[in-house]
Amino acid sequence: MTATNQRAFSSVLSDLDGIYHEIWATLQHAVTSATHGWHLPVLGTSVADRPDSRMVVLRDVVHEQCVIRCHTDTRSNKVLQIEANPRVSWLFYDSTMRVQLRMESIATIHRHDDLADKRWHQSRLESRRCYLAPHPPRQVTEAPTVNLPSQFQHRIPTPEEADLGRHNFSVISAKIHAIEWLWLSRSGNRSAVFKTN
Repeated sequence: MTATNQRAFSSVLSDLDGIYHEIWATLQHAVTSATHGWHLPVLGTSVADRPDSRMVVLRDVVHEQCVIRCHTDTRSNKVLQIEANPRVSWLFYDSTMRVQLRMESIATIHRHDDLADKRWHQSRLESRRCYLAPHPPRQVTEAPTVNLPSQFQHRIPTPEEADLGRHNFSVISAKIHAIEWLWLSRSGNRSAVFKTN
């Protein structure tokens, strides 16, 4: 069974081990499939006494370590929030599979280490261009702006030009501790909870 199958999970509904392994196989597939519902999960953090959430791009999955990763601008609010409280949640949903995934994790920010360097060089130049933005995310500006230097608004930077934005690039690496899986069906929903090491 492949993660792209519309009936993903349907053959393992009575097999908890099968469901667990299919979850991770599907996550790994979603990293490279921009059209997969799980490619854009919601990452939830907290600030003071209120929650904060946003969609991110799933960039890396390490099944053996129960780790998932996304990239972010170092100047973003979520970096400050995670540094203050590393407990974060993830929400995935794919309407084709009709499967929802909720995850609890402890997140770590990687800025200037080997992991961040590796992920930076593995990123497409088009993605690296975003980190050349002169303004931090959510900064209010006097006029509408695409938040890119004018010379890169209509062309992809060279690797050397893109490296000027490296200091704005960070990796959020999340160690998953709990997974709640929900399969929706008109004939009856199925759910399972997994605790990871």
